[in-house]
Amino acid sequence: MFPAMAAPPVLFIATVGYVRSFGIRTLCAYCLGKREGAWPCHHAGQVDLTGMIDETPLASIERRLVCTACGAIGAVDARPDWSELSRADPRPNWMAASKRSDNANKGPALD
Repeated sequence: MFPAMAAPPVLFIATVGYVRSFGIRTLCAYCLGKREGAWPCHHAGQVDLTGMIDETPLASIERRLVCTACGAIGAVDARPDWSELSRADPRPNWMAASKRSDNANKGPALD
């Protein structure tokens, strides 16, 4: 008797809608191309996701990007710009700054 075969793993494909579900509106794109003398390019930029369809896979966006520094086509690593999340106030509402008047928030006057 043969052992039961496990189901093949499901391949996860990140899409524009998946990235937007985290509240992220841009991708960071890093060039993997080569400059003159075979030096790595390392050029970086941002890609705005507004106007793109939610079902668009990130891999298809990477294949179409062109580096403005070295001219490489599709040699890009695109990732969500997680720094957008750190720009927002990370504290829950109960920890946010109080709404008391300005005088109540100030400490004792120092002369």
